[in-house]
Amino acid sequence: MAWSAPLDNRGQKAHHAGDLREEFLAHCEARNLSGKTVEWYDDRTRRFADWCATQGIDSPTDLRWPDLEQFVLHCRRQGSAPNTVHGQAQVLKTLCRLGHRLGYIPEDITSGFEMPRVPRTIIPTAQREGHVGVAANRSVLRAVMRRPGGVT
Repeated sequence: MAWSAPLDNRGQKAHHAGDLREEFLAHCEARNLSGKTVEWYDDRTRRFADWCATQGIDSPTDLRWPDLEQFVLHCRRQGSAPNTVHGQAQVLKTLCRLGHRLGYIPEDITSGFEMPRVPRTIIPTAQREGHVGVAANRSVLRAVMRRPGGVT
């Protein structure tokens, strides 16, 4: 597992990513998130921990906000779609905020972290009552399609 458990200068076990990931996933379960969502968070936090290991970031205490930006760039350069990159960044932000509250990360490194922008996609919707509308995202399109008189 990425991020081993080093000893601090007092000989006590230092916080490591495995502990933070376990607490984060337990926090997600305590919030009654679905099993699929928790699995998704598990995958995304594992990817981040693995990336950190390749960068020599051995403990959550070593994280800084530029590391978050570098990971987002890494995801983008790996060919992830903009929505996927945005979702990954949101998980990172949530993970790091919880890590800060729990003492794994000494500073709130998310305060300097800006979420990546996602291009808006305009999707033409079905013609309704002689008007053609546009939906800014898929959820709006789904809502229009479910309305009485909408496209089925």
